[in-house]
Amino acid sequence: MLKTFHLILLLLASSSLLAETKESQQTLKAMINKIKEQFKDVPHLTVKEAKALKSPIILDARNPNEINVSNIPGSSKILSAKELDMKRPILVYCTIGYRSSIQTQKLIKKGFKAHNLEGGILAWAHAGGNLIDAQGEKTKKVHTYGSMWNLLPDGYQGVY
Repeated sequence: MLKTFHLILLLLASSSLLAETKESQQTLKAMINKIKEQFKDVPHLTVKEAKALKSPIILDARNPNEINVSNIPGSSKILSAKELDMKRPILVYCTIGYRSSIQTQKLIKKGFKAHNLEGGILAWAHAGGNLIDAQGEKTKKVHTYGSMWNLLPDGYQGVY
């Protein structure tokens, strides 16, 4: 009887976590669609499309506090246009894609072949992409500003 009770509790907890994950994915998708609607002139790439880019420059549009928590391996903070190679594709990301869409627009106006990472670091995490902290160590932490923005998949920790 006690084993059955524990099994029921485990199943309820699992279904609750699954519902939270599905809910966060749905919320993330809805927010991505709003950003894409607002920035129709910006090319948005899914994580899969972004990973297919040939030797891109990856730029992080987030602030230093966010970058110190985690970032996509190989990324740099936003650089001045003079420091960028016009011949290479540029992938810009932030937490969910809004700030990176603004930066992507600016880069395109300057003649760069820039793309926004659709869904930002949140989508990267949902796709199982690696993240590193300021010391270059793998991490599952992501700066999300607050619980409302913590749309991370299970196994990740929102920091705010």
